[in-house]
Amino acid sequence: MLNFKLNSIKLGNLFLGDKMLVKMGDFGLACKLEYEGQKRKTICGTPNYIAPEILRKKGHCYEVDLWSLGVIMYL
Repeated sequence: MLNFKLNSIKLGNLFLGDKMLVKMGDFGLACKLEYEGQKRKTICGTPNYIAPEILRKKGHCYEVDLWSLGVIMYL
């Protein structure tokens, strides 16, 4: 299983294709997680979409991308 952390999921990076399929773009901040459970401590992303784990600076994983998706769905 490939583990990538995208870091930049926000409305501005979601696009609609010709057949109304949602596509993601702007993977400039994405990083590959080398092993299961690896944590990153970088603080990056759009402030309105940042998960609490990032702000606590104790390490975070791909779950913060799910937080960003939840924010988008709430909007």
